[in-house]
Amino acid sequence: MANRQEATRRQTTARGTLTREIIVTTAISRIEADGADRLTMRAVAADLDCAVMSLYTHVKNRDDLQAAVVAHLITELDIPGVIHASSSNWESVMRATLRAYFDLALRFPRSFALLALAPAEAAHVTEHLDSIVTHLGTLGFSQENARIILDTADAFATGFLIVRAQPSLPRLAHDPAEDLAETAWPAYEAGIEILLAGIRARM
Repeated sequence: MANRQEATRRQTTARGTLTREIIVTTAISRIEADGADRLTMRAVAADLDCAVMSLYTHVKNRDDLQAAVVAHLITELDIPGVIHASSSNWESVMRATLRAYFDLALRFPRSFALLALAPAEAAHVTEHLDSIVTHLGTLGFSQENARIILDTADAFATGFLIVRAQPSLPRLAHDPAEDLAETAWPAYEAGIEILLAGIRARM
């Protein structure tokens, strides 16, 4: 399977159809293999069997590539779809949203750190967060309280998942996704209920 994917990438770039999306998905594969700190333009170019300078037609630099990875992960998170599939109860919406974060970290445990640590003022991140605040507003919360709910939930989810998906920790010398799938969910699920109970009591 991996050999077929590699052959496809090489054929694609050989035909001159290199795109930003291909570069981003290749970067994510590289991050999942080696970690975000080892992501380089040279490594991505090597994976795509193309010249490094070819990448700069589609991404400005490493920072732009990382921002594109974050935007891709937000698309994969699909919060509008999660919200649409949830009930009109705010607790159900937040449970589904937090579960979506968990599922994303399960799929991309090493790349997830880039999303978790992305600055809130980045355009794609701001749009993502504002969509949740706006929906909570339609459920009767003031903008201030909706922001408090989101900030608290986001801090819990990203803090929990970035630690559990951190492959450098001795206890996670194996695949970080394996730890998330096998041991992290019960604690995360309990944390969600504690979080919601606290919000319920405050609001």
